[in-house]
Amino acid sequence: MKLFQKMHYKSKLILCYLILVSIPLSLSIVLLYNSIIKPVQDNAMKSIESRLEQELHTVSSQMEKLDKVAYLLSTNTTVNHFFTPEYYDDLTIIKAMNNDILPLMSWLEASNPDIFQYHFFTGNPSIPETSFFHHCGSFQEETWMQEMQTEVSRAGYYWEGAHSGRSYRRFGNSQGQTVYSLFYPLLTDGNYLEICIRPSVFFGSLEALPILSSGSLAYTTLEGNLVAGNIPSGTATSLEELFSKVQ
Repeated sequence: MKLFQKMHYKSKLILCYLILVSIPLSLSIVLLYNSIIKPVQDNAMKSIESRLEQELHTVSSQMEKLDKVAYLLSTNTTVNHFFTPEYYDDLTIIKAMNNDILPLMSWLEASNPDIFQYHFFTGNPSIPETSFFHHCGSFQEETWMQEMQTEVSRAGYYWEGAHSGRSYRRFGNSQGQTVYSLFYPLLTDGNYLEICIRPSVFFGSLEALPILSSGSLAYTTLEGNLVAGNIPSGTATSLEELFSKVQ
């Protein structure tokens, strides 16, 4: 207040003028924001939320569909008999594999194109290893196998997050492919089914459709590695850096 009293008369006039001008200008800015900018922002947020809900519904629907396929296969009578040692000896098991199991798997591959690969893990040493069949003992020391067995025992099934496809020795090589895996136990103890799914099955629309006119959607792992999306070239690196800083 004392500073105002000491000011020159012309300076006081200028200050008063600026105050009088700034009041309606501020009110105009607030009115402009409330009438134009805020509604546009609200509509954009609603569009983003609607698109995210749509993507979530797509992913949930695909997961339910794949879960049903895996469950039906894991409880299939023919499949479970094949993995039960009492049903076949070393000679008849090859006949059963060629006449019963392989035709079934061929039909499944043709009728479910969303599934990238099928794998069975068994504790039955009489079953020969092929592109479909693998011995549990060969992978028992690996972390992914131990986690799978723990989660299947706890929850009855196990969705493994995005990971690089495993080669399973020389069979069914999918190394370099990013996949999700769904594991189900068979009705016979110590035997498991794995189905592998490419990310495009869940997130194909992310790459095909942008969000709003120029926005982008991306799906990453918790580590920040890009799984799918339509983000501009070069953005993936910054996403990884962002996630590393958050963690």
